[in-house]
Amino acid sequence: MLEVSFQSKFSKEKNYVFDVLFNEILGIDYQVTYHETPNYKIKSENKIITINDSFFAALDEDTDYYNNRDLIPDKIKYLKSDLCAEVDIPILYGDEAFEIDHNNASIGADIIASVFFMLSRWEEVACVCKDKYNRPDENGMLAVKFNFYQRPIVNEYVEFLWNLFNKIDFKLIRKTKQPVFYLTHDVDFFSKYSTIGKYVKSAAGEIIKRRSIKGFFKLTSDYSAYRSKKQKDPFDTFDYLMNIAEAKSIKARFYFIPARYKRKDFDYSILQNDVKNQISEIVQRGHYIGIHPSLPTYNNGKLFMSELDLIKSVCNTTIDEGRQHFLMFENPLTWQIWDKNEMKIDSTIGFSSHAGFRAGICQEYSVYDVVSRRKLKLKERPLILMDIGLRRECENQQEFLSKSKNLIDLTKKYSGDFVMLWHNSNLNYLEWENWSKVYEGIVDYF
Repeated sequence: MLEVSFQSKFSKEKNYVFDVLFNEILGIDYQVTYHETPNYKIKSENKIITINDSFFAALDEDTDYYNNRDLIPDKIKYLKSDLCAEVDIPILYGDEAFEIDHNNASIGADIIASVFFMLSRWEEVACVCKDKYNRPDENGMLAVKFNFYQRPIVNEYVEFLWNLFNKIDFKLIRKTKQPVFYLTHDVDFFSKYSTIGKYVKSAAGEIIKRRSIKGFFKLTSDYSAYRSKKQKDPFDTFDYLMNIAEAKSIKARFYFIPARYKRKDFDYSILQNDVKNQISEIVQRGHYIGIHPSLPTYNNGKLFMSELDLIKSVCNTTIDEGRQHFLMFENPLTWQIWDKNEMKIDSTIGFSSHAGFRAGICQEYSVYDVVSRRKLKLKERPLILMDIGLRRECENQQEFLSKSKNLIDLTKKYSGDFVMLWHNSNLNYLEWENWSKVYEGIVDYF
């Protein structure tokens, strides 16, 4: 069994990181002891790996690091070694020094603080730059700012340590894990033409907002075909999405909004008969229903509980996972709300204007509440690719598909979980016309 030792200062944060790295990811047993020197030591028999503790060692125990933006790195170094899974590894804290001999190794990079920074998302507490929805500005996030957001650097740290363990012969066996593809669908808009008012509003949008005569005639033609029952509502893609998933033996996930009052960011009530019938069909076919709570719930526990109760009353199935609408997230309050309501899986941590690894990891992990300083029961299943987010980075479908494949390749390399969000309303309709072939290309590639 490995012995891990470090300073007792900030032991809760440090124990959390080792639990995720060694227990959740690698599946190896270890025991923790404490010492007074500012470093981490990983021991196996007479062999020792020493890791620099440059972050927590420099702080007083009662420091609210998560409120101090000055503690966010202002530059990034890179460690290069043939033990790296990639050409190098970004170093957030510490330095690039690295020495190794037969029985010992010394790492200048503060891997533990770097992992904690990425997984806990404490930079989003310290962040002062917000977008119009009061979310942390993605362009200000460290991973985006220094362009490593398309790298799962936590997984890279794990592989570096594992390769080092093997190099100095720690004689360990890690657990095996197969890559998993999670197809998720946030149902923001259930139907496009269910009322004449929706058609009029959409038609006006094509003429006034987008100034597209072609779009107006296309919309009118589709509406006429829908009214004459010659084709489905363009947002009614549920059968299609389930068929694609079933062809790959995947259980799709449909996250519905259970708000009691309609808003402009969604257009249906979960109490509608057609919505309830669709949910029943999804469950009957063996797919998953999850919650997609409305915008104000991200920092309103009472409202979240009300919406959770509502969707549970409608669905004859367990509701224990989902994603916040608009990826709304306030750290750690949103996680606290989900954890308090005994939710098992949140999948909100992803980018709205990019695609990649917001938490620096491509697999499910336990979350940490930096304010109460404790690991929660809730697990985060990070969102890697959202249709709208990646499209904002791409000029055309070919580039979109290419970047999607690159992200899939990386996720498979680290035996991770590729979580994709594709809205049911973003297939073969106006600006998303012919995008079903891209969707199918991604699913087929995995």
